[in-house]
Formats: sequence, structure tokens, C-alpha cells
Amino acid sequence: MKIRKLYFLLPGTNGKFACGGLWAELKAINLVRNICNAEVVTYRQREKNLLFLDDLLPNPNLQDVIFVVSWGFDIPKLVRNQQGHCRKHQSMQWPIHKARQLEDRLIA
Repeated sequence: MKIRKLYFLLPGTNGKFACGGLWAELKAINLVRNICNAEVVTYRQREKNLLFLDDLLPNPNLQDVIFVVSWGFDIPKLVRNQQGHCRKHQSMQWPIHKARQLEDRLIA
């Protein structure tokens, strides 16, 4: 069985995005890299040597990837904005830490 590549979506990896949540996410990505191919993809801030979401989504060869979204308040917006691409590309996942809060934001 082929393991899909994981794209972890982060708003950026430095500057105003530097915080404990970012460091935890980057450590998790490094752990995942021991199991499968995983890359950071930024979506608010372009950064040298990292993929940028708006450049990545038009790629027709994304059927074997999973987008992992975990940046709190951005989850509902990213899910809504990328729904067309995700149906086309198969999969977007997000960890739920506060399920009720997330449900309220997705329904709103």
C-alpha cells in the first residue's frame, strides 16, 4: 500500500506566526517525516524554500496527497476556500481539539 504525501498547512513559520503552537506543529511534522513524506505549505506568508498553497493547488497531480490543517481559527476558512480543490484532490484532514467550537465555526 502506498502512503500518501502529507502537506501541513501553516500560515507561516516565522515573524508574527512564531509561537508555541507553531513549534509544536513543526515538531509533529518532523516526527511524521520518520514515517512518510511530509512538507510544510504556507498560505498567508510566502517563505523561501517552502511551498505556498495558492501556487500548489492548481497542480493536477495532487490526488495522492493529504492536506493537514490545524491552525485554529483558520481551519473553517481554509476548508471552505479549498473545498473545490479538496473534492478534486481527494483529502483534507484537520485535528479536532475543541470539537464544539469548530462545529460552531463551520456552521456559521
